[in-house]
Amino acid sequence: MSAIDKNLSNIRRVFLTGIEGNKPARDIAKKLIHQAKQHYHFEIDFRAEDYTIESFKDYIDTTCVLHAEAPADILLSSKMISEMVSMGKEQPNQAYSNFLASFLPFLSPTTGICLLLDVATKVTEGGTWFPVLMNAQTSKTLESMPEFRIIAPAPCRELHGSCNTSCCYSQKRFEVKHSRASCDLSRVNYRIISRATGIALPSKQPTPCVISPPTQFSQEKRAPCSSSIENTCNKDAFLINP
Repeated sequence: MSAIDKNLSNIRRVFLTGIEGNKPARDIAKKLIHQAKQHYHFEIDFRAEDYTIESFKDYIDTTCVLHAEAPADILLSSKMISEMVSMGKEQPNQAYSNFLASFLPFLSPTTGICLLLDVATKVTEGGTWFPVLMNAQTSKTLESMPEFRIIAPAPCRELHGSCNTSCCYSQKRFEVKHSRASCDLSRVNYRIISRATGIALPSKQPTPCVISPPTQFSQEKRAPCSSSIENTCNKDAFLINP
């Protein structure tokens, strides 16, 4: 909403739907939205849905998830899929594919974008990493959904349709200051996906940007497309306009 307020002065009303099975979280969201209404130039129509998802496919089959009269312009999934996997409601080798196949069709055909964000940790001790699952399943799923394209990270955008790796690890590091820590480091992985006809992609870089600097990770946590360019490009691959 802050991005909309800053960049889209023509917007007069925002319809916001939050799907959350945790009541305390919904109550906090309502308080935050109430405060936000005093600072933005547009009206906010906020609806918090009390729903526990048993599986992405069943959820789509049984109800209209967004309860909206029009397609969604922005779809956010923040650290939800890893929780579905941890709770045993989705299988690791299908979770991201199931989410994308079920939810991407809700996006507006001209302006819709999806932010798919998750933790950069291991699925189980000794198992594979969530970023590896996200990267592999996102690439595979979008092969059968050509109307959608990856906007970020940059290598995924530029190698769209030609990336055939199944072991890519990527992450974005954030430093956050709060009451309990002056520098709390968060590591997440994300993809920004858009309708192919609804976004003007930046021109291609001479070489792909580094998706995860190889010097920070062991070999098993390296993005393959980074290894050949580590000495030539140090730009942040997650920036939309690098």
